[in-house]
Amino acid sequence: MIKVIVFDAQGTLFSSISKNEKIRNVLKDQGYDKSIAEIDDAFAMSRRIAIMLRSKGIIKLDEAGYLIENEIRFMLLGFNDEQAEALAKIMNEKWTDASNRKPYPEVMEVLEHLQASGFRLGLLTAGAATSYTKTLEKEGLLKYFAFVFGEDTTNIPKPDPKAYKRVIKESKCGADEILFVGDDLINDYEGPRKSGMKAVLVDRNNEFGNDIAKISDLKPFMSDSFIKSF
Repeated sequence: MIKVIVFDAQGTLFSSISKNEKIRNVLKDQGYDKSIAEIDDAFAMSRRIAIMLRSKGIIKLDEAGYLIENEIRFMLLGFNDEQAEALAKIMNEKWTDASNRKPYPEVMEVLEHLQASGFRLGLLTAGAATSYTKTLEKEGLLKYFAFVFGEDTTNIPKPDPKAYKRVIKESKCGADEILFVGDDLINDYEGPRKSGMKAVLVDRNNEFGNDIAKISDLKPFMSDSFIKSF
């Protein structure tokens, strides 16, 4: 029997522009114009460098680590050290607002129903929990969640099994009593299932086949029989 329901954030609870669009918009606000292709390349390379630095314990998945990763990103985009440092600070400050996150129309009603029905709710995002906590609070949704985890609080990103183990520990129940809900096949479906949790994929754009458990939005959670089917 399901006791805890854990949600992913972006694409599940919230719509949002892409990370690279956020970076481009912040740069435009500062008078710089970089193409999405340039930002794509810099983002991919800076992420690889950051992963290497984290593996050696040089930086962590926290605000200071994000700042260094952004500095590297802007240097790869051709900015000098002073410019990159200044832009990284601006990026960190504006990241949440620049995301333009909006909850999907059914989210408030579904969370209200699930909490009233006695389910414990949690969130595990591939992004920063600190950023999404601000968004949840702004949208009046934070009150529904018993815990909010992200790569900055677990120091381990999805789909590392340790991230899911942290969720299981915090849920204070068996892994098979947890239902994970998200939109990413690896991070939110296969990863949780390998850790012993149940999972359902939110496929808002009908991108995945019918051989997996999926829904087009969160409205099925308004039905108790839907949850009991897991």
